[in-house]
Amino acid sequence: MRAYYRARLVREEHMLARVGIWYLAPLVPGLVLFMTAQAIVTGMATPLGLALYAGLPLLLFAGVWLLNHRAAAMLRAQIDRIDRAAAPIGDSE
Repeated sequence: MRAYYRARLVREEHMLARVGIWYLAPLVPGLVLFMTAQAIVTGMATPLGLALYAGLPLLLFAGVWLLNHRAAAMLRAQIDRIDRAAAPIGDSE
């Protein structure tokens, strides 16, 4: 049971640590296109206008990324505890 639980934690940690690639990155092209079109339509197609339009989504993406990396670090700590508990007694590395 311990090996199965550890394998599940490793799989989940792997996905959380790479959330930028599989979850956030696919949204970026469409979001950039949409935000650019909105800036053009509203007359804010300047670098400052584009930065203002992109600011909130960038903060949101950064928050999602940071929260997932924090969760991945917590899972890594749990995996390490499982590994230490499974180590034979007297094995000091």
